[in-house]
Amino acid sequence: MGGKLFRKYALIFSALVGFSLLVSGLIGISYSYQVNKQAMIRLQQEKAQAAASRIGQYLVDLEQKIGAAAQAKNGVSEIDQRIAEIQILRHTAALKEIALLDQHGVEVLRVSRRATDVTRNGQDFSSADWFGQVKSGRPYRSPVYFQDGALFMTIAMAAGPEAAGITVAEVDLEFLLDGITRIKVGESGHAYAVDAQGDLIAHPDIGLVLRHTSMVRLPQVKAAIHDPSGAEIEMIDAHDLDGQLVLTAFGVIPYLNWFVFVEEPLAQAYRPLYAQAGRSALLMLAGMVLTVLACVALVRQMVQPIHALRDGAKLIGRGVFDCPIVVRTGDELEELASEFNRMAQQLHESYTLLEHKVAQRTAELTQSEQLLRETQSIAGLGSFALDVAAGVWQSSDVFDGLFGIDKTYERTVPGWLALVHPDEQATMLDYLKLEMLGKGLAFDKVYRIIRHDNQAERWVHGLGRLEFDAQRQPIKMLGTIQDITEHKLMEDQVRQLAFYDPLTELPNRRLLNDRLRQSLIASKRSGLFGALMFLDLDKFKPVNDSHGHGVGDLLLIEVAARLKASMRKADTVARLGGDEFVVMLYDLSLNQVESAAEALAVAEKIGKSLAQPYRLTLRPEGQAETMVVLECSASIGVYIFGSHSRNTDEVLKGADQAMYQAKAAGGNGIRLGEKVDASP
Repeated sequence: MGGKLFRKYALIFSALVGFSLLVSGLIGISYSYQVNKQAMIRLQQEKAQAAASRIGQYLVDLEQKIGAAAQAKNGVSEIDQRIAEIQILRHTAALKEIALLDQHGVEVLRVSRRATDVTRNGQDFSSADWFGQVKSGRPYRSPVYFQDGALFMTIAMAAGPEAAGITVAEVDLEFLLDGITRIKVGESGHAYAVDAQGDLIAHPDIGLVLRHTSMVRLPQVKAAIHDPSGAEIEMIDAHDLDGQLVLTAFGVIPYLNWFVFVEEPLAQAYRPLYAQAGRSALLMLAGMVLTVLACVALVRQMVQPIHALRDGAKLIGRGVFDCPIVVRTGDELEELASEFNRMAQQLHESYTLLEHKVAQRTAELTQSEQLLRETQSIAGLGSFALDVAAGVWQSSDVFDGLFGIDKTYERTVPGWLALVHPDEQATMLDYLKLEMLGKGLAFDKVYRIIRHDNQAERWVHGLGRLEFDAQRQPIKMLGTIQDITEHKLMEDQVRQLAFYDPLTELPNRRLLNDRLRQSLIASKRSGLFGALMFLDLDKFKPVNDSHGHGVGDLLLIEVAARLKASMRKADTVARLGGDEFVVMLYDLSLNQVESAAEALAVAEKIGKSLAQPYRLTLRPEGQAETMVVLECSASIGVYIFGSHSRNTDEVLKGADQAMYQAKAAGGNGIRLGEKVDASP
């Protein structure tokens, strides 16, 4: 029997473990190959995006520097103040030439680091295409152009008040793009940059740049221009100008819509992956051989003590705990036998201990029941007695402690009213005179008090009954006071949890439905239309996946803040869950077309607000603060409701369908919903 058992388990273990190792090894090699491949692609994407972001930030800093303006001092005009500031700007290395135009477009000053200043030459730029754009407050950036063998672009923007004129600066792009040509990727990889039309503007081979080489014929450049948002897509069919296959990634330079490409020959990029896959295969084969040998040795050791373990387990199953299992193999089987023995001992001790605990808990339960009965006999309430005719009252020590008074306190009706919260004193006095003394009703009221000793605000519940004389006139009131502050706080918390989103503190779906029902009723009464907007954040899931739920929560909180800032106080902003928000506009117009136009204008305002970059400050515990800059747009569906709307389901369904139409159109858009059938 032992020989058959040995051969059986040796064959089964070797086959199972060998097959498992083979499958696991192949999966591991494939997975490692894919992971390393994706890591290489992500590294190139990060290099490209980092270079693009640096250029974009450099341009932003440069524009901020150009647009910075100080307030003119007394006696100095705004244009003279701006002239002084431009004299300082002329020393900026990236600015080849700076011109200052007055508010009518006439040149006032032109300075350069390489030429003498030109003042008031009278040249008029008011008819230039870009002048009106800059006058409206939007900066102008010209296309790239060559001059003296170098690349330049012109930036025009208004700085300070209108009287300070318009500043026009010629920017040497060498300072923006110089870092791109120094990016090294592997042994022969490189980086280059193209403009929005695909023309080469930066490359390690400066000759290609000077020849105005167009890179549009490269598939990766054509794809990037066609879909700038596709930076995460691996282009496996990309090649360079020589037709060589390359591994490429690109990043979009903010504000300029230029592209930075990082490329490495495909054979060179994948060479380490192929070598690693080969080494892993050899190690896998060696591991399979060693595993088969180990399985044979393991089965040889397992066969003999298995019967002892089986017999011992049967004894434990029958409740026999005093027959230890004896196994002397010096390996895991011996440890297993020891664990069986320890388990049997612990079971025996547990049974004994359980009987003791049952008796002990029975006694404790009897004692707890007695203590509970004694505790319930103590009311824990402050009591008082009011002499209605004399207008004085007496109180217990618990009452005095609750109101923060001592034995010297004036116990009169005015003294008692002085302890009532100022906002409720008038209501309380009317309640006593009209309801209690006037109608003879019992005292039952929840109200606020101000403690006499520390001026703390507390909520109390007062109960009392009147005693009458033979003529049914009230002569005395006996009652109790109980502090219910914690109970009120819990009620407020329950209401907050029931009707508001805990993350954004916006109304939740339940409160939204209630307000929508009320708005539909009001619309049928007044004839005014309203609007409901469904908003779904675009690409929110990648933010969560890339930065974690903490950053995702901060983004949702900022979205909620921007929505509330864009709305009237009378309107409602709610969160349904996840990255879905709802905006409800009340009392727009008596005309449905005008209401739709007004609602779409608000939706456009919201869309622009949400599309602005999000600068989120992270405060990891024990680490320095960091800032994450994200971009996240929204798909918005708008539905106009009014007296024609049948129910809330119709409105919600209409807005939801319109939002999905905006989402299906590529996101970051607005769709106006049509009337839908909301019948079940």
